[in-house]
Amino acid sequence: MKRLSECCIDRNNNFNLLRLLGASLVIFGHSYVLLGPRPTPDFFQTHFRVISAGQVGVQIFFVISGFLVCQSFVRNPNWVEFLSARMLRIFPALAVALLFTVALGAAMTRLPAKDFLADPRTLDYFVRNLMLDLRWSLPGVFEGNAFPDVVNGSLWTLPKEFALYLILLGVGVLGGFTTRAVGNLACALALALHLQKTGTWWLGGGDINVDGVMFCFMLGVMLFVNREQVVVSFRWGLALLFLTVLLVKADYYRFVAVQFCIAYWVMVIAYHDKLQLPALRRVDYSYGLYIYAFPIQQAIAQAGPTRRLHFYVLLCFLATLPLAMLSWHLVEKPAMRLRDRIHRLNGKWRPWG
Repeated sequence: MKRLSECCIDRNNNFNLLRLLGASLVIFGHSYVLLGPRPTPDFFQTHFRVISAGQVGVQIFFVISGFLVCQSFVRNPNWVEFLSARMLRIFPALAVALLFTVALGAAMTRLPAKDFLADPRTLDYFVRNLMLDLRWSLPGVFEGNAFPDVVNGSLWTLPKEFALYLILLGVGVLGGFTTRAVGNLACALALALHLQKTGTWWLGGGDINVDGVMFCFMLGVMLFVNREQVVVSFRWGLALLFLTVLLVKADYYRFVAVQFCIAYWVMVIAYHDKLQLPALRRVDYSYGLYIYAFPIQQAIAQAGPTRRLHFYVLLCFLATLPLAMLSWHLVEKPAMRLRDRIHRLNGKWRPWG
C-alpha cells in the first residue's frame, strides 16, 4: 500500500480521465432536466437517492481542484504566479465560450438577429459572466424550453471555484500550509461549519448543495495536507464504500459520507497503477465539455431531433466534444504556454529570485 505522498511526486496520474468523467456525468445529469417535458430523477438519484449524477461530477472536479491547487501553491508559493496560472486557466476559454454562446443565442432566439444583438442584455451577458457576476438569460433564447431562459447553468461553479482559489491563496500567504497541524485546524473548522450547514454562507447563499462542492474542495486540500499519512488502497476504498452505504441507509450525515467517499476514490483511481492512461495526460477536454455542454443541450432540446433520453445524451456529448477539443488546442493550451512564459519572466524580474 502506498502513501499519497509517494503517489503525487510526479505527473503519473489519471486526473484528466477523472475530470473527463466528471464533465460527462454533468452532461448526463443535466439531460434529465433539460430534455423535458419535465425534470426526472437521473440514475444516481433513482438508485442512491442522496446525490445526482451532476453533483457527483462537480464534486469530482472540486476534490481534484482542491488537491492540485494546494499542491501548486505549496510547491511554488509565489502569489503572482499562482494567480496568473488560475486566471489563465479559467478566463481565456470562458471568454471564447461566452462569444460562442452569444452566437448560438443569435441563431436560436425568437427575435430578429439585429434586435438580439442591439439588446443591452446581450452585451451584459458577455461582460458580466466574464467578470463571474453571473447572468443566466439572453433575450428571446430558450424561453419555451423545459428549463426556460437559462442559457448556461453550468457557470454557477466558476465564481465559487475562483473565490476558493483566493481563499486558499490568503490562507497560504498567512502561513496556513507551513505545518500539517495548522492546515488541519483550518480544515477542521471548515468541516465543523459545514456539518452545521453554515459553512460558506456568503459564498453559497445558504445552499447546502453549493456548500457541498466547496466542502469537496476542502477535502482535496485536506488530502494534500495529510499526504504523508493518507494510504491509497483499493481495499480501503472498498471498506469506505461499504461504510458509506451503511451511513446512507442509516441517514447519518449521508451527504457528507458520500463526499468523503468520492474524495478518497478520486485518489484511488487517480493513482491506481493499472488505470494509468498516458495518452490522456497530454490533453484535458473536461473544461471545454463543461462550459459548452449546457447551451448545446438547450439548443438540441429546442430543436427537438429526439425525445429519447439516451440518444439525446449521446447526441449532446458528440456535439460538445469537438468544441471542447478546439477549446483545448486553440485556447487553453496556448494560455498555459503563456502562463509558463509569465512564470519565467517573473523568475527573472523578482529581486528575491
